[in-house]
Amino acid sequence: MSSKLDLINHELKGYSAAELAEVEKYLADRKPTLTIDLDPVFDRDFRKDGYELEVRPDGTVEDGELFPTLGGGSFTFDFVSFINVAGNEISIGGDEMRNRAVTMGGNLGQGDGQVVLRQAGKIPERYRGEIVIVLPRTVWVHRQSRRRFVPILCWNDGSWVMYLDGLSHSWYGCGRFLVPRKA
Repeated sequence: MSSKLDLINHELKGYSAAELAEVEKYLADRKPTLTIDLDPVFDRDFRKDGYELEVRPDGTVEDGELFPTLGGGSFTFDFVSFINVAGNEISIGGDEMRNRAVTMGGNLGQGDGQVVLRQAGKIPERYRGEIVIVLPRTVWVHRQSRRRFVPILCWNDGSWVMYLDGLSHSWYGCGRFLVPRKA
């Protein structure tokens, strides 16, 4: 089946399309989401900590600023796991996690994370200490070790903070992408 509405239609035979649309809307509204106001910001510079932004093969640097291109207003996101639990997947590698960010529509970067961080009070309380919001679009490279890192948002000592986490290790089920909700 190709959509939620197809699944609902299969399970709820005899209901009108309008009734099924209401059920789908109800179910969509039950998922945890995050709605934030868009305010372009990029104010955390990891260069002072010994990192540099990764240069892509075409010679450009990905700074991860997606929100400024959206043009203001507000946006609602779903928290989406990049782990395929149904396939008994426990973890994936960092580069695969970044590939999934693109295909799943959750390829936000550090600039986007800064916007979220400024409005962290809107993140559902139940996620405090339970999840890590991964911002895979921006890659920092440690100058000495040449190891690659991506920004993450996590709950630490009573607030949401931004750290860098290594792409060379395994990424587990507590990681989430913020995926823009389709209208």
